[in-house]
Amino acid sequence: LHLEYLMKKVPESDVIPYRFKANSSQKKRMDKGEPLLYNLNFFDGIPEYHRVGTTEMFVAFELQIGYEAEVNGLRVDHLAYEEGRILKAQPLLKAYKEAH
Repeated sequence: LHLEYLMKKVPESDVIPYRFKANSSQKKRMDKGEPLLYNLNFFDGIPEYHRVGTTEMFVAFELQIGYEAEVNGLRVDHLAYEEGRILKAQPLLKAYKEAH
């Protein structure tokens, strides 16, 4: 929590960026020098910390930056991967989703 406290807001906003990186799904394209897709991860206002069982997390946002076709193409085959990754990290959420 202390590290989040030290982060700076974008002037005249509540946006607190904490990571900007090339989207890892674009590695093959990066190696070829083709257009990249970037992710900007940020908090909106005060970072919200949650703990459920042994799972700890912050509520954060991700903005994907790139050509429209790249962003749309990523969504086609990336949603299932993201859902699986999130549910693997949060077994209580997975159990709830499967029960309902």
